Amino acid sequence: MINNNNFNLQPISIAEVFDSIQGEGKYVGVKQIFVRVAGCPLECDYCDTDYTVKDSFNVNGMAFYKNPANAGHIFDILSAHFFFAEYHSISITGGEPLLYPVFLREFSEISPAKLFLETSGYDPAGILDIAPYFDFLSIDLKTDIEPFGRHADELLAAAALLPPEKMYLKMALRPDTKADESVKTAAGLFEKHNIKEVWLQPVDNIFNPEKTAGWQSIFRQYGVDARFVPQIHKFLKIR
Repeated sequence: MINNNNFNLQPISIAEVFDSIQGEGKYVGVKQIFVRVAGCPLECDYCDTDYTVKDSFNVNGMAFYKNPANAGHIFDILSAHFFFAEYHSISITGGEPLLYPVFLREFSEISPAKLFLETSGYDPAGILDIAPYFDFLSIDLKTDIEPFGRHADELLAAAALLPPEKMYLKMALRPDTKADESVKTAAGLFEKHNIKEVWLQPVDNIFNPEKTAGWQSIFRQYGVDARFVPQIHKFLKIR
């Protein structure tokens, strides 16, 4: 058990803890423990995640623990419920984990498992600060952040400074005109920052084959390999 007195700088609220497979992006299908933090500064209208702050959180829908909790508490809870060696990594997801940089650093210092960060990408500087503490980083390029072009430029400039073997980028897209414009903007910025891969994801798994093929062609013109991966966990009806 961890001495929690050493890990009390940033107690945070947790939305839920569960184990499942990764349903999105480059590592789709790997077995993970998910720690979903509460709170997010964005209001994406397609978000289907409950990240509200509550008095308690559950582990796999059964055991309940009080909020807030610090890194030591979370580590003890995970140790009681999971055998880390059975999992690819622990995914700290949200909500938005970058709201809690002290917690992320403290948890990384005590966790023996590989750590996977899933972030909205709203804070490019924060990503650079926290990246050394994680083994894998999944970064969303949010097309609904305005102005998209400036935000995407800042985010991709930061992403280009990260080791490509530990970082990958996703874009959630709707089959509409705005998405076409965002793809063209993003493709040019990928080329500018010499980033060669992106994982495309349809909002709500609404898939238009012609649109998707068109987006991939645009990225290809800029030397970017755009890979289409739907949200597998929704097809399987799991978390």
